[in-house]
Amino acid sequence: MTAARQAEHAAAEPDALRVGVLAYPGCFASEVFGVPDLLTMAGHVAGPDAPTGYQVSIVSPRRRVTASGGTRLDVRPVREVDVLVVPGFELAPDTDLDAQLARLAPEIAAIRAQAATGTAVVSLCVGSFLLAQAGLLDRRRATTSWLHAAELARRCPNTDVRPEHLVVTDTGVTTTAAFSAMYDFALDLIRRHNGAGVARATARLALVDDARTSHTGSRPSAYRGAFRRTT
Repeated sequence: MTAARQAEHAAAEPDALRVGVLAYPGCFASEVFGVPDLLTMAGHVAGPDAPTGYQVSIVSPRRRVTASGGTRLDVRPVREVDVLVVPGFELAPDTDLDAQLARLAPEIAAIRAQAATGTAVVSLCVGSFLLAQAGLLDRRRATTSWLHAAELARRCPNTDVRPEHLVVTDTGVTTTAAFSAMYDFALDLIRRHNGAGVARATARLALVDDARTSHTGSRPSAYRGAFRRTT
């Protein structure tokens, strides 16, 4: 049984926080499972007597989804959730981003529909480009992978892009910085849902830093040049 299924079965109580992870072709499999896995750990830390848990599902408007690396994902139809998480994807220098987003029209429509019902929408890393395409970043503050922040700002002139921030939440829409920032979001979700003690213990158990505030020192210009040379 996958971590997402375990979390779903373990947290079937009516007042569980419903978290859906939107899977789509080419999404990073690690970002599909990273948040559910940490929520599963938080459930164990909180214990069976915790007042509320998590009901996690991997959802898609498609019947079949193959993620990065050829990983086939077991998905369920998109349904009403409290939090919708949108993972990132490989965005190499030669990626035709417009074509990529056009191919993801069903997912972008699903994001837009969920937001319209009041669902909290969260993007991980460059999943922010799907939120932008859905119109959710207009006149909001946002972050994304530092490597692609300039492109997001170019495409979204009405968005206040803040690449130095790990997590930015603005009126129901949350965006995160590159890759590992998904854990900063997940720990914040755990902190708000289960309390600071459970979040802190979960971070210790997973060896995840729960005290980061920015990643400004983690993005020297040399990295950008190396990325361009090797992709």
